[in-house]
Amino acid sequence: VRAVGKSGAVTRTKRTGKQEREEAGLPAQVDGGSIPRDALKAELANGIGRFFQQVRPEPVVSRGRFVGWRIVSMFPNRPDVRVTALKAGDIVLRVNGESVERPEDFKAVWDQLGDAKQLVIDIERAGEVTSVHYAIQ
Repeated sequence: VRAVGKSGAVTRTKRTGKQEREEAGLPAQVDGGSIPRDALKAELANGIGRFFQQVRPEPVVSRGRFVGWRIVSMFPNRPDVRVTALKAGDIVLRVNGESVERPEDFKAVWDQLGDAKQLVIDIERAGEVTSVHYAIQ
């Protein structure tokens, strides 16, 4: 935030995390809606390889440590899949509370989704962290 004081000097005020989150349009938790279980099971049956043909991530590393996966694109050729709570640039930190750093981590989460009651994706956007919650019905 910039303001001009009585002297005419420009001053800056530090934004709080809450202000940054609001400016980024990011509440502490996001309701992503629901995912029909039949549609989820169909996606899972297509396999991880097919998923990564449709969702392109890139690793994010800070100070030599893995942070998460930045979403580059999601389902660009799938008008039947509408993802509104996540967007390109978001960094996926965890899925259902689990790390997805290594392929075997992602596979374990993938294998559990068929019976899960919800999908919770912890993300970082504009330096703020939130959880996106999807009910699986």
